[in-house]
Amino acid sequence: MRKALLLIYILTTCLTAEAQKWTADEVKKVIKKVNTYWQANNPAEVRAFWDNAAYHTGNIEVYKLLGDTSMLDYSIRWATHNQWMGAKEKDSTKWKYKQYGEGQDYVLFGDWQICFQTYIDLFNLSPDGRKVERAKEVMGYEADSKANDYWWWADALYMVMPVMTKMYKLTGDTKYLRKLYENILYSDSIMLDKETGLYFRDGKYVWPKHKTDAGKKDFWARGDGWVLAGLAKVLQDMPKTYEHQPFFVEKYVNLARGVKQLQQPEGYWTRSMMDPEQAPGPETSGTAFFCYGLLWGVNNGYLSKAEFGETINKAWDYLSNTALQKDGKIGYVQPIGERAIPGQKVDANSHANFGVGAFLLAACEYTRYLQEAQRLLPRADLPFWRDSIPTEMRQSYIHYGEQYLGKPWTSLPWAVFAEYKTNGNRVNYETLCFGKRRQLAAIVMAEIMEGKGRFLSDIIDGIGSFCEETWWGIPAHYSKQIPLAEVQEVDLFNAETASLIAWTRYMLQPQLDAFSPTLCQRIDHEIERRILKPALAKDYWWKKAGMNWNPWICSNWLSCVLICEKDETRKAEAIAQITKATRTFIDAYPEDGGCDEGPGYWDRAAASMFEVIRQLSDFSESPDFSDCSAKIRNMASYAYKTYIGNGYCVNFADAHENRAVQQVNIVYPFGLFLNDKTMREFGASIGQQKDVLNNPALLYDKSGNFPTLGRELFFLRHIQTFMNEQPHEPILNNVWLPDLQMMTARRGNLYVAMKGGNNGESHNHNDVGSFIVYADNQPLLIDPGVGEYTAATFGKNRYDIWTMQSQYHNLPQINGCDQKDGQQYAAKIISHKEGRLCLDIAGAYPKEAGVNTWRRTVSAMKSGISVTEDYELGHYSQPSCLMFLTTVKPDISKGRVKLGNHCIDYDNGQLEASVEDISNKLDPLLQQMWGQQMYRIILTIRSQKTKNKISYTIR
Repeated sequence: MRKALLLIYILTTCLTAEAQKWTADEVKKVIKKVNTYWQANNPAEVRAFWDNAAYHTGNIEVYKLLGDTSMLDYSIRWATHNQWMGAKEKDSTKWKYKQYGEGQDYVLFGDWQICFQTYIDLFNLSPDGRKVERAKEVMGYEADSKANDYWWWADALYMVMPVMTKMYKLTGDTKYLRKLYENILYSDSIMLDKETGLYFRDGKYVWPKHKTDAGKKDFWARGDGWVLAGLAKVLQDMPKTYEHQPFFVEKYVNLARGVKQLQQPEGYWTRSMMDPEQAPGPETSGTAFFCYGLLWGVNNGYLSKAEFGETINKAWDYLSNTALQKDGKIGYVQPIGERAIPGQKVDANSHANFGVGAFLLAACEYTRYLQEAQRLLPRADLPFWRDSIPTEMRQSYIHYGEQYLGKPWTSLPWAVFAEYKTNGNRVNYETLCFGKRRQLAAIVMAEIMEGKGRFLSDIIDGIGSFCEETWWGIPAHYSKQIPLAEVQEVDLFNAETASLIAWTRYMLQPQLDAFSPTLCQRIDHEIERRILKPALAKDYWWKKAGMNWNPWICSNWLSCVLICEKDETRKAEAIAQITKATRTFIDAYPEDGGCDEGPGYWDRAAASMFEVIRQLSDFSESPDFSDCSAKIRNMASYAYKTYIGNGYCVNFADAHENRAVQQVNIVYPFGLFLNDKTMREFGASIGQQKDVLNNPALLYDKSGNFPTLGRELFFLRHIQTFMNEQPHEPILNNVWLPDLQMMTARRGNLYVAMKGGNNGESHNHNDVGSFIVYADNQPLLIDPGVGEYTAATFGKNRYDIWTMQSQYHNLPQINGCDQKDGQQYAAKIISHKEGRLCLDIAGAYPKEAGVNTWRRTVSAMKSGISVTEDYELGHYSQPSCLMFLTTVKPDISKGRVKLGNHCIDYDNGQLEASVEDISNKLDPLLQQMWGQQMYRIILTIRSQKTKNKISYTIR
């Protein structure tokens, strides 16, 4: 790897790579330069009014970040000079607030109360009751009063709102939270623009009573900057359990999104945000407060980096390249005022205390932003996991882990490993292997959430047991009958096991080091010999593959590289290989993003590709994927384009499940990363359906063959954003993927999906031209998917398995012949329009079928799903049949196929119906998917004509 300064790119909404120009250390130097300049040129001994106090809110953040006691002393001298007071009138009957005032009797006026923020901070650093005595007197009086109209101008929401939450933390008295809520409801009633989420400066400026010269709404940048920054500070100190916390989160996120939309291309916000011509040119104070407010949200999980990263970087570019002057002065600060004033001069020499404070806030938070990128994730000993994850979620993970406390670690038997080679069984070993990994993932997550060390002994013993395993993969992917230490093949599951152990090492490193400094070294050694060295050295086939093995392994390999690789040369080479392999995977995909492996494998195909790109873009040197950004977005959207409803998705190919296939812990972060609103809302909908906020451990347990620790942690990093997302099922009426040749259509209560393609696809079933129908979001005519994997599943006898055969899909059997496997056996698109697809599927059958053309047209209409079979045979040898699979017991007694409340209507003169009970073919996995019963409907064509046209309708 190259030196400390890495070019970190963020994949924005269009996936263009943007170079990061700063390191955390460089920003710290800027902070020190700016603050040193200010303090050297301005005495600390000035009044405690808002402008000076706003500076000190920034200075305190500088001290928290840099630990420079000289800067702390500056604020102490200021507070001491002001006797730890704001306005000093002692008689509370004389206290005022209802209009602007600088006199000592304006005790309840917010401009005299902002100083309490710094006094409380200084008290927390070094407790001394006199520091907060006046704050308790004044703010206690306000909290106890019946009035709620204290905050009649936007500035007050920065000046006083954070004081309320600080007072709550100081005293534990909930009256401050209650008054905070009452007061902001009043502020909202007079200043909040519900359409945009932005605030007018006060009641005088509300549209349409007040307008810009061009007739637009006049939102003053510094005013809204005060509000966004104030909300960030409030959420920082507000307990997550407070009943109105979601109200403040929603307000904050809505305001952030409204602000984002009005940023100028140069990175600043004009003084009149919606009308740049009212007072054109850059302005620093509003921009800095916005930058701070957005940064705080991203750093603390309330806003997504994908959505706001570009906005933040552009704002910092302005602040650091334009506002910051060579001598450390901060310019382009609009002078004290309350609106955007046309013609007012604002230039490089426009300097003010509050502007410096805002700049320092933004710079400190930007430093943390850069440090966070270098940190991968907060480690388990950091308070994020206890403070930011809702209590119900934490308890769910903890209870889930408790079932494994004290449970011995399984030694995986070689005799069971050998079963795959002796009798083809792979389930027995995989059950033991995956169960052991489930045990480790469960107790690690429980320890992260609880943070008390209760699970550490079990974790340490588990790591030891894993280190003693000969190989971490599964026998189906291994060349020998028993595992050998010298044969370390890199497969899906030894890579995923390595990733699980690497993330365990990363999250718990301080605790593991406290037990033994050699434990993490042992982990690094095992991952090096099992994954890092062989993956780098061998030209594995999956590095060139366009299917799930490529990104699935690469995503886990990359986690191991970033966490455990100590050799910088090898690290750089591994990242280069992973990048190349990921590019190969993307290039192999069709432009429509269709996954021919089916939605069940999307989770480890496109979703794992996303994990590679995310890790590269966040933590390493990332390539530019902008040339394939549209394809990547299409690959992501496949997850919701194949969604039927009620948790079901289209399940062509090797689908192990027909319901609840997509996982919230990958769908939502992927949607955030791309800023795909539909995908974000789909993720939120999945979470709502599966009750992720109350019982996430149930989903965590099922998030893979064993729980995916790294994936879950990255999801939880965005939990506050997720909680504010509006759930919405992606109920799409029409989808067409031309490269995959798949159509879906929804009409009324009926849903149909039809696929063409070829019989040489990844995880192929001989199913060209098959379609499925769901009614009322329940299966009606189905694709059976796949049962338990055995040696035969991917061997030369794959198509002896009944689920792979076309006669067990919704397809014709022509002249007694089924479809043939191979890429050359394919469909031709005849025509497509919304809700209607016509395919010639004759090419999917062997010569023995004697079929010249077989045009199958599926049309979704209000009256039902209409199907036409228009064919021409070269010869007739025996009756052709139309096959359909269903789990609803068919009734054919009345000349139609009755399926519960639905039916297949057909011409009895053309077709003869029969039903075959195939329930005895279902293995345990298929029974889990479909229940105990499955039937095959056979509609036999009566005519012996070689040219014919048959129509039927599913209603």
